[in-house]
Amino acid sequence: MRVHGSSLEDIACRIVELEFRDRARMVELLDRVAAFDEQGGAHHWGHATTTDWLASECALDKRTARDYVRVAKRLRRWPRVAEAFALGQLSYSQVRAISRAEEREDESELLRMARGRTVRQIEQRVRQLRSSQSADLDAANEGRAKRHVTYFFDEIGSVRFFGRLPADQGVAFVEAIETAAEDLGGARDDPGCPAGRSRPPVSARRADALVDLVTGGGAATHVVLHADPGSLACQAERGETRAGEVLYLRDGPAIPSELARRLACDCSISFKDLNHGRAQRLVTARQRAALEARDGRVCAFPGCERTHGLHAHHLTHWIHGGRTDLDNLALLCTAHHHLLHEGRFTARRRAGGGLAFADPRGHEIHTLANRAPPVLAATG
Repeated sequence: MRVHGSSLEDIACRIVELEFRDRARMVELLDRVAAFDEQGGAHHWGHATTTDWLASECALDKRTARDYVRVAKRLRRWPRVAEAFALGQLSYSQVRAISRAEEREDESELLRMARGRTVRQIEQRVRQLRSSQSADLDAANEGRAKRHVTYFFDEIGSVRFFGRLPADQGVAFVEAIETAAEDLGGARDDPGCPAGRSRPPVSARRADALVDLVTGGGAATHVVLHADPGSLACQAERGETRAGEVLYLRDGPAIPSELARRLACDCSISFKDLNHGRAQRLVTARQRAALEARDGRVCAFPGCERTHGLHAHHLTHWIHGGRTDLDNLALLCTAHHHLLHEGRFTARRRAGGGLAFADPRGHEIHTLANRAPPVLAATG
């Protein structure tokens, strides 16, 4: 069926009409799910729960099936909400949000609250109702006593963690993460994203924001890298034979050589039985001040305006013979420092002193500010 000939208004009206039809079908579906559950239908087919039966027989994911069962059972106990749903006054998403409230909540108040509100607003209000007991001092103290952070390294070397914070710290944490993630959002054509990719998803930006908050936007945290010179200099990829031993972080996982070289710009390195002149590799305070004075204390990557959390990057890495001299150094933010190592982007010093950056295909990166103006044809 094609709708290309329909007007935009006709299409919009039809969408709304079909959605209201789906509400009527959903009312019947949920009523039958409730009856099926009450009669123990799942056991008849060898399933432990109605959720399991729905997931199996209707090819639903467990979360959707669980929502169906919860909403169906709650509508049996809340006839006024069920009536509003049957009359099309509430959508399934609104009813699903209401159903997450405790059964002891006043049905009339929930119905009044739901009408005219978005699903997100309903979910927010229901969360407030469910957490109302935290207003009690003993409950709040209990929540604080249960605060924790747990973490471990998984099989690919990533850190996985979860935790729990009391209300005040939790709200401050969420606000800080969301604010910082928004600042890291950038435009969709952000030069920090590899060619052909959109900007990172919000979950990835939250991860970057968390690291920025923990490190103060820089590399102040002491990270120790255990390495040998051969493995640190190794540039083998994928199935190629590696040089040297496997690199690893102290109390952490094994890491690629390119990641190690990025970390080596700003962290201490422990060589096995070797002292490899680390003091000459790291940028001194005077060199850092000179770098900031020369580069304006801003990330050198084209189009980037980050002014904090900047790393001193060796254009030619010291393990490959690069010197810790100003003409071999550039200030980069964390994201672009990552691109120049793990992202296979490159940077070099031009003859005139400026920097030239290129993407993994070798195409030089320009911004409107440094792009050459177009040549206009002469007109008579």
